[in-house]
Amino acid sequence: AIGHAQIRLAGIAESRGTGALPGTSFKNGYAMAVEEINASGGVIGQQLVLTQYDIDTTPVAAEDAAKQALLAKPFAVIGPVFSGLTLAAMQHTAPSRTPHFTGGEAATLTQKFHPSLMRTSLSQLGSVPRLGALATQGLRAKKLGLLWIDNPFGRDGKAALQAAINRRGAAITFDVPVRPG
Repeated sequence: AIGHAQIRLAGIAESRGTGALPGTSFKNGYAMAVEEINASGGVIGQQLVLTQYDIDTTPVAAEDAAKQALLAKPFAVIGPVFSGLTLAAMQHTAPSRTPHFTGGEAATLTQKFHPSLMRTSLSQLGSVPRLGALATQGLRAKKLGLLWIDNPFGRDGKAALQAAINRRGAAITFDVPVRPG
């Protein structure tokens, strides 16, 4: 509102391409949170102002949106959801030390240094070993088939699952990557 203190936020969401469904869902969630926070008086009396950048599901689009968003000096960047797109945006949010919230889960995201990257979900390093335990201990599987998406999320997930099932004496005997889209 004019005349009131504001906290600027930048939202980057995959609204077109293979990430449109999760990107739009993530965007709708944080936009609803901004509305609810503002309706209840804001954050210590300050209203949140969200500038939205809707992008194609490509690293170049995510990187361009991050660069453009940072020009407005937002308090935080929210999104994108896909790990590969988050990695592209991180090239700019990390050096700026701007808090960056992501829905991405690839282990690579936290293995690369970003002083203020925050996840909105579990990382693969926390969730995938549980999946390996379910398959090898709960279902007592000794051989597993894996069909995985060939992107940062899929590669990191496959590596984490491979390590988890190897520790339990099982093996992946069917291993097929698929291209995104």
